[in-house]
Amino acid sequence: MSTPALRRGLRTLGTLLITLSAISPASSVFIIAPGVISGAGTGAFYSFVAAAVVGVFMAFVYAELASAFPLAGGEYAIVTRTLGRLPGFAVLGLMIITQVLIVAVIALGVGTYLGVLLPGVPGSVIAAVTCVVAAVVG
Repeated sequence: MSTPALRRGLRTLGTLLITLSAISPASSVFIIAPGVISGAGTGAFYSFVAAAVVGVFMAFVYAELASAFPLAGGEYAIVTRTLGRLPGFAVLGLMIITQVLIVAVIALGVGTYLGVLLPGVPGSVIAAVTCVVAAVVG
């Protein structure tokens, strides 16, 4: 009997949701940038350039890995295939934690920005509502 495998394919809804999840961390630049600029001053520009260079190299690494290992499952599948099940499980756990926390960080940023438009509403309440809306929509 063959083992079940993940189907490699996306439909419209899946493509839309993956695109939105890829855009969400990019929006954190608007949330993190003011703190970096106020803390680093003129050096913030160089830190953003360095981060962009690292990001481009990471994109190249992911492109190479995706072409070398055409698997469904992302980092978990690649690490499991190359390093074994235990490191793959560790990467899976870290990815779950990261994906949960990035939603909270972006929601707090949305709360900070919308708090300016809604001065009587605490940012934490706006963040909680943002998380609920994201859960309902997603």
